[in-house]
Amino acid sequence: MATVKPSYSAQSTIISTELDSLANTSAATCTSEIDNTSNLYIEGLLDCYFNGAGATTGSVAVYALCGNATGELSTTAKTSNMKYLGSVELNGTTAVRKQLQITDIPKYWKVRCINNTGAALAASGNLIKFTGVNYSDA
Repeated sequence: MATVKPSYSAQSTIISTELDSLANTSAATCTSEIDNTSNLYIEGLLDCYFNGAGATTGSVAVYALCGNATGELSTTAKTSNMKYLGSVELNGTTAVRKQLQITDIPKYWKVRCINNTGAALAASGNLIKFTGVNYSDA
């Protein structure tokens, strides 16, 4: 019987400067749509790094915009139209990191973050890195 094991891609940064100094209640989205039609990742890991300004607490909500055709991702007008991936709680004193998982990755997608911390994010140190996951017979 075959053993199925995960196969991880190299990690890449998918959103960074768009998050720096992001105002409270504002949102930032990847500038480029992520094309999954070649790699066909089944799922992925998102390493989220956020740095609050001062005593910032609260959270940053992370969503995926999904689509089956390039240029036709889910709309950002309502959060109910996006796929919720999770929230990252800030601690008010140091940079934080949290890993989130995206499953059933569509053909085309982007990450969108909404700052709900009560203040702007720090001017640097905010980013999300992606590692794609496929499965193979070992």
